[in-house]
Amino acid sequence: MTIWLLKRCYSRAMIHLTPVKRSSVPHVFCRCLSHVSDIPLKLDSVIEPKKVESVKKDSKTIEITKNEYPAPSFKSSFRVIDKDSPRFNDFNIQMISEAMCDHLFGNKIKSNFCNLQDLNKVKMELKKHGLMSNVKEVPDIDLNLPKLEGETIEDHFYNIGENQCASYRKLIMNLLVELPVLPKVWEMKEGWTKYTNEGSCSVEFPEEDALVFDVEVCCSEGQMPTLATAVSSKAWYAWVSSDLIRGSQSAANNHYTLDRLISLESNSEDKGIRLKEKCKKPRIVIGHNVSYDRARVKEQYWIERTGLRFLDTMSLHISVSGVTSYQKNLLKAGLGQDDEWSKLSSLNSLSKVHNLYCGSELSKEERDLFVEGTLTDISNNFQSLMTYCANDVIATHRVLCKLFPMYLSRFPHPVSLAGILELGLTYLPVNSNWNQYIKDCDETYSDLDGEAKLILSQLADHACQLLHNDEYKKNLWFWDQDWHIRNLVLKKKVTKKVKNKNESEMPTASDIQTANDDTQDESPEYKQLQNKFKDLIEMKSLLPVRTPHLPGYPAWYTKLCPKLSSMDWAAGPQLISTGMQIAPKLLSLTWQSMPLHYVQGHGWGMLVPFKTDIELDNSEDVPLEQLVLHCQNIQSDLLCNCSKVLDHSNSVNVKFACNKKNTENRSGENGSTVFCRSEMGSACGLIKLPHKDDENVFIHQEKTCVC
Repeated sequence: MTIWLLKRCYSRAMIHLTPVKRSSVPHVFCRCLSHVSDIPLKLDSVIEPKKVESVKKDSKTIEITKNEYPAPSFKSSFRVIDKDSPRFNDFNIQMISEAMCDHLFGNKIKSNFCNLQDLNKVKMELKKHGLMSNVKEVPDIDLNLPKLEGETIEDHFYNIGENQCASYRKLIMNLLVELPVLPKVWEMKEGWTKYTNEGSCSVEFPEEDALVFDVEVCCSEGQMPTLATAVSSKAWYAWVSSDLIRGSQSAANNHYTLDRLISLESNSEDKGIRLKEKCKKPRIVIGHNVSYDRARVKEQYWIERTGLRFLDTMSLHISVSGVTSYQKNLLKAGLGQDDEWSKLSSLNSLSKVHNLYCGSELSKEERDLFVEGTLTDISNNFQSLMTYCANDVIATHRVLCKLFPMYLSRFPHPVSLAGILELGLTYLPVNSNWNQYIKDCDETYSDLDGEAKLILSQLADHACQLLHNDEYKKNLWFWDQDWHIRNLVLKKKVTKKVKNKNESEMPTASDIQTANDDTQDESPEYKQLQNKFKDLIEMKSLLPVRTPHLPGYPAWYTKLCPKLSSMDWAAGPQLISTGMQIAPKLLSLTWQSMPLHYVQGHGWGMLVPFKTDIELDNSEDVPLEQLVLHCQNIQSDLLCNCSKVLDHSNSVNVKFACNKKNTENRSGENGSTVFCRSEMGSACGLIKLPHKDDENVFIHQEKTCVC
């Protein structure tokens, strides 16, 4: 309620601040309200808004009516219709009540002197664009606001932000020191073990107030924590789950309980019903993508909030040197390394961030054991995996030492840091409906994915017909696919097996089964079918020992079908998905009415019947005649509206007068690619698909040329 009222106070009061105040207050005020949602304002009491019966007005206030204007150079003032009416400025914007104005700004507000001519000019411009305020009058409110924590609003929010984060910032700065020596041997004990120069001992939870923390999970056993390491300025800590010591409990108990989570502030008997004083003091835990680790901390599921806060180095990196979604896709595709921005930023993984700030990437080979391995695999490689987890902690600490000073320099206001710490404590309360919601989402996804696969498989079956009479060579989408087929080669003659004299003449089980089948069905219909397919049945002996996979079908189609030896075999292209490169081909997708084509290293683009900067390796296979015919039949702005011009020196030659063609730039008025009719069929090429964030794709420039 208080934050809402302060926002209203701010928006109404800013109109009559001096230029100096107007330049300083909005920046801090807006940042404060956007970062912090629960600012401790230390309210003694807050009453609901109510209508004021009488409001005292300043006797020096000037009343301005339509027939009364000040001198050409005058003092801008507030318009008061009567003694009890709200105040309005010269632009008909209602101001905050005088009592609230005095409370928030005191006597530091100075009215502006402006020229009457300039004032009228501003009003005319506002009316011209329909921006002149016509808001109805709102009754003033009387609000018992708390005393400001400073002389100005800027000082107030700075001070409460400082009170909120100063102790945590001090803990972080004290952690920017050299870490203790990494233990050479890790003890496989349940719970926390502390490692110092004097040795190791079991503890209930880490004792220091500032830690760098990392958790590892055995994904095959569920989402419960398996290993964890932490380091302070004085000691190392290691945590081992009971599942790793006594065996997995996931098969018997899929319901997660607090006793299987990591304790950072309390012993195993503490349930958080009444917080102890030690749980209320400020403590800080730093991690990379620390929300993943926080989800496995026991105290974070208590109803009452403790003094522990979490700082995410990934969030610090994103705010200081993060990339946009478009730049992220470029980096993932292996592109953009030569651009200047790529030298100042990176992806968000710990390895990439460490390489950006510390100059070296991390080895992540051991991570595969946590993803694909079992608890037995982790137990057998306990020492190396604990060291791997500890190395991630060391890397996070190195990033923190480089990044945190940069963050404070970039965002010096304490409310920014307070906002990150507060947002790190959010959680989503759910009930039993949450599991049903997840189940419904999975079922909906499976239904839609199955429907998409069915449509693509039907299109793939239909596309196989292009193999007849080599029709694929004339198709604008399937000309570049692998249409080689593997034929079924039969044996020339049957090789009879010579029986060994020592072999028994007893019939085999298959012979007995065949005889039983023959005796069980002696119907005329059965005999008729047997005689009809007798020659085909006898050809069974001519089949090769190893039959090729789907003989007679094109190679691109066979890759979409599972082999007969697979456990989940089913007929048809069951391996197809929407993420395959064949999917746009099956759907005959176009861009600006031109067929899509994929070139390795350049990605997707549209196939055009003229030469471009991106040449095709197999350009001789492109159905150029069909592509030109396709261009002539489409109704699109893709083609220029050029006209034929006869060459008078030679009536045989014909030229085209084109006012849009430009070999360096093929961008039309609406950003669409434009090419001239005269060059259709001269060659073929690819134009990359434009991206909404790529400013260099289209350069708007036109030249008039005769081609």
